[in-house]
Formats: sequence, C-alpha cells, structure tokens
Amino acid sequence: MKYLLLLMIPLITCANVSAQKKLKIDILRESGDTIWSTSVQKIYNQPGGPKAVGDYLKTTLHRTKAGYSLELEIQTGRTNTFTISRGSAVDIELSDGSTVTLQSNSDNSSRISRLNYGCYIFAYYRIRTAEMKQLVAAPLKMIRVQASIGNMDYPIKEKFAGTLQEQVERISREE
Repeated sequence: MKYLLLLMIPLITCANVSAQKKLKIDILRESGDTIWSTSVQKIYNQPGGPKAVGDYLKTTLHRTKAGYSLELEIQTGRTNTFTISRGSAVDIELSDGSTVTLQSNSDNSSRISRLNYGCYIFAYYRIRTAEMKQLVAAPLKMIRVQASIGNMDYPIKEKFAGTLQEQVERISREE
C-alpha cells in the first residue's frame, strides 16, 4: 500500500501541472512590444443544418503595455458580410444582472469562408481596470454584439458561463 501511494504522488502532480493553462507570448518584430494572450475558448456554439455551418463565438484576452483587450472571433452561417466599426459596443450581461459595455478598438469587416458556407470576423474591444473587476465578479449570461446587420445575441450556456471569468483572472494574475 505504501509503495502504491509513492507511485501515485508523481502522477497526481503531473496531472495538476498539465491542467494549468499558460499564457501565450508574442513579441512584435517592429516595436519589440510583448503581447500576452490567453488561449482561445469557445463560449457559444449553434450547430448548422446538414449542409450549413453553424454559429460560434470564441474569446481571447490580450495584455500589452497599453492595457487589456478582448478579442471576439465570430462565425455565422450567413453568407452576407457585415462590419463592426470603431466605437461599436459589445454588451456583456452577467449572471448577477449587471452589464459590462466595451467599445470596439477598430473597424473590422467579416470575410466569407473559403467554401462559401458562412462568414467570420475578429473584433477587438478595450477593457479598462474597472471593467476587469466587473467581469471577474460574476459568470456570463449573454453577449450582445452590435454590428452593421443589427444586434447579434449569444446566450451563454451554464457550462461556458465561467470561461471569460477564468480568462480575466488568468491574464490579470500573471503580471
């Protein structure tokens, strides 16, 4: 029994270490600035039909010397293109009823996928310190993205509700 316990300790330790997700580091060649990023996490998935692509929403957080930003990767099954312009808002509704509103950093246009099954876009939103504290306070309930085709609503399932919260904790902890 004692030997079995001694054999199990390294296995348990290895499992815990591999479960921790590290931040990714990029260094810009032109300026030498460092960008820290969390891993991409899918928080919404709506499957399409037999010959259609579904909708999904993925999040990533970035940290630079200028501050924090949220990257939303959006794919829609629609083939009509759309834009998210500078200053457009994303409303993040939390489970405690509060709403965090972030403004888009830049103009972004969607692109039609290679197989013409839908389109996708990457949108970036600046996050201030007060908004980071709000995002850590409660899990997600819904995300509403303002785009040129109207509001795009993404109700978040309970199993993905804490994903953004974990990303914010991870990127703000490792400084």
